[in-house]
Amino acid sequence: MDLFRWFLGEVSDVSCMISTQYFHEQPMEDNGMATFRMHNGATASLHSSMTQWKNLFSFEIFGEDGYVLVDGLGASYGVESLSFGKRDFTAPFSTRTTEYRGGDKSWDVEWKDFAEAVREGRQPTIGGVADGIEALRLTLACYESDRARRFVAMDEIVTASAMKAA
Repeated sequence: MDLFRWFLGEVSDVSCMISTQYFHEQPMEDNGMATFRMHNGATASLHSSMTQWKNLFSFEIFGEDGYVLVDGLGASYGVESLSFGKRDFTAPFSTRTTEYRGGDKSWDVEWKDFAEAVREGRQPTIGGVADGIEALRLTLACYESDRARRFVAMDEIVTASAMKAA
């Protein structure tokens, strides 16, 4: 959800369905699908599953001038690949792909930066409290959409300023 906001801007509406079909002994859903509409009209979709036994990470962005596809996160997720194509109606369709076989170090880098930020009393380099609150609000909107079986406008979900006032 952070990536959706980073690439596409703020979310205006959320529609979500969640289910627990296989792992009933755990207190959480095992599948979720959500659709997000941004203020600028762009849309994004998310599917998260604990029932797919193969580790999979796929992130796709399709825009007016081309597209970018990211597959894998290294390690148990397999080789990372970045594929991209540019819209060109005067040439044959083509995709360029770059592969990365190393491990994903971003989690370690983010955790180290977060720990340093806490020790130093500053915001983390990437993201911060406001981004964390927005991710939580989006998650709450997903749960509310599933519960109510309807689209949920983000202005229905408690804002960061309301959270501070509470």
